[in-house]
Amino acid sequence: MIRYIYNDQNNDGGWGFYIEGHMTMIGTALNYVAIRLLGEGPNDGSGAVDRARKCLHFVNH
Repeated sequence: MIRYIYNDQNNDGGWGFYIEGHMTMIGTALNYVAIRLLGEGPNDGSGAVDRARKCLHFVNH
């Protein structure tokens, strides 16, 4: 499941509401929470989790 989520991550670090969709806040937040609940740490996934967190922080500021 984690690999599937990582493979659908956009180049900007976020996820869309559907596969190949542009980044949305809800899509990114839901996928980020799912990855963390599945046991990934804050720096796991070859930087994918960190890119997602930076994407969420960037959108909020």
